[in-house]
Amino acid sequence: MAKKKSAKKTSPASSYSPSSHIQKENVRINPKRCSSLVVTDQVAALPLADQQFHSKITVSLPLHVPGRYCGYKKAPYVSKIIDTLHTYNMCIILNALGDEEIGSIMEAYDGLLDLNGVTAIGEKDASKRSGTRFYNCRCQQGPKCAFKGWRDGAENVRGVYEPSEEEEEPVWRMVINEMNIPHIARVEMVTGHSGCRSQAWHVDALRGVTAIFAMTDVDIQKGPTEINFMEHFTSLDLTRGKVKGGLGEGEVERTFAAMPKGSLVMFNANCVHRGTANLSKFDRPVCVLDCSADCGMVGL
Repeated sequence: MAKKKSAKKTSPASSYSPSSHIQKENVRINPKRCSSLVVTDQVAALPLADQQFHSKITVSLPLHVPGRYCGYKKAPYVSKIIDTLHTYNMCIILNALGDEEIGSIMEAYDGLLDLNGVTAIGEKDASKRSGTRFYNCRCQQGPKCAFKGWRDGAENVRGVYEPSEEEEEPVWRMVINEMNIPHIARVEMVTGHSGCRSQAWHVDALRGVTAIFAMTDVDIQKGPTEINFMEHFTSLDLTRGKVKGGLGEGEVERTFAAMPKGSLVMFNANCVHRGTANLSKFDRPVCVLDCSADCGMVGL
């Protein structure tokens, strides 16, 4: 008599394994619950301590549709983000950009991208990274970016970052206004191409906030920004100077800004950080803003 085949065991639907939930390219997945934490699939691959830290520094905005923010009350979100920045010198904001806004930025990026090495627009170096400068304030001029204002061809990006009078200010702009760092000195797409190595550790500015928008899902394989909190850094409080490195007992010493498409990480521009190696098969474009106090050169 033939033996009956034993039924295959199936895992319960509620079981969760971070390694088995790898985000597909350019597919947004809502935050899901892992133990007592709410994490995105991008964060789920990080160590538990990092996941716990991310739960403290993440603010989720309501999903918005074309037409921007649909009239929801923004003040509580603005206050939460500012409090988080002052406490942890870092905040991740989910749903900061909608798909339509991301599409506009990427359209301008594709139109300007130039990897021939002659200009700074998309110039690709040996590390397999490229930078596409959309906007440059006079205070940011350098040998490779000898222009000021918005680059010709960046109208779509300009429309996102300079909303019309009929449109409400996005939450991130309200944050930098409240923090008295409303000056955007640079708008640039920085792409970590597939196979790129880690950047050198660096700081972006003595004071202010760096804002990085994820144009695609940024998981640990794609090379998210890594921030080192152990080095001394300047306080975000404009009335204070350098503060001792470290966030406090029990907090992480370093962390990765892993986040889904459309998210924004804001962090103290004086914190030591780097873009990490892109070990995936996909490029990782992020849009970077330098936010600071008025430089006195705007419009000159």
